[in-house]
Amino acid sequence: MRVAIDTGGTFTDCVYLDGRRLEILKVFSTPANPARAIAQALAAVQSSISGGPLDLLHGTTVGTNALLERRGARILLVTTAGFEDVLVIGRQARSRLYDFFLTRPPPLVPAARRLGIRERL
Repeated sequence: MRVAIDTGGTFTDCVYLDGRRLEILKVFSTPANPARAIAQALAAVQSSISGGPLDLLHGTTVGTNALLERRGARILLVTTAGFEDVLVIGRQARSRLYDFFLTRPPPLVPAARRLGIRERL
């Protein structure tokens, strides 16, 4: 049995194969203990398909969401010297490439907390 689970802030999504058919299951996440939602999803999957070895894949968007929503601990970016501003500079693929008045959101990591370290090559 192959099961993939993604633990998110609101829902825990589960995708699994039932024979040759792909099934999708959504359960409410349990932010205080994400393992509870995973166990609930696995219990629901187990009751609907035949037994056999379990191949479980797991991912989470909880950490990514916390970073993007600017919640949680303050972070530090450690990178190769000379590349501290790469994330702030961005890429050319922008929705309004030539808009001089575009207001960009503040960087996820302020300049004071971006450290460049010399590497040995």
